[in-house]
Amino acid sequence: MFGCGGAMLLVALAVGVFWFRGNGTPREHVVTQSQVFEASPEAIWALLANPASFPDWRSSVTSAEFLPLRNGLRCVRESSSGGELVYDFEVFDPPTRLTSRIVDRTDFGGTWTTVLEPVEGGTRVTVTEAGFIDNPALRYLMNEFVGLDVTIELLFEDLEHAVGELDILPQEPMSGS
Repeated sequence: MFGCGGAMLLVALAVGVFWFRGNGTPREHVVTQSQVFEASPEAIWALLANPASFPDWRSSVTSAEFLPLRNGLRCVRESSSGGELVYDFEVFDPPTRLTSRIVDRTDFGGTWTTVLEPVEGGTRVTVTEAGFIDNPALRYLMNEFVGLDVTIELLFEDLEHAVGELDILPQEPMSGS
């Protein structure tokens, strides 16, 4: 109907609309989600703080490894079908708090803060993404069609599956001693 030139024009028009709409969308965002998992904080921590195990339980990760310390911080390289990310663990406080910051990207980035809290029946995991997306077209796509919380949702789905495979009974919340 349109031919090759017409199809290219439609694609260019769509990108232009996304770019225009994205310029009206904030560059920065903060998204927080929580979910309770039927496992102890230590069991959840063992998954989250061990990059070598990521390909075994995180559906989007094909490889992950610790790199040499960077500015005194633990550093991780993670590969997936979407590419490669390098991030530092700015906070590494077992088994309660983990904050990572993407350090190798300029088009998007930010921090992920994960807090583990013992609760009746398991552990409440709260993830806060404080990020940015520089490309206006991608920003519009993520805000309007994909969702800024998509990576947290995927993590929780993967974590739910991994915890189910651990066959760990929830432990009582630990009291201070």
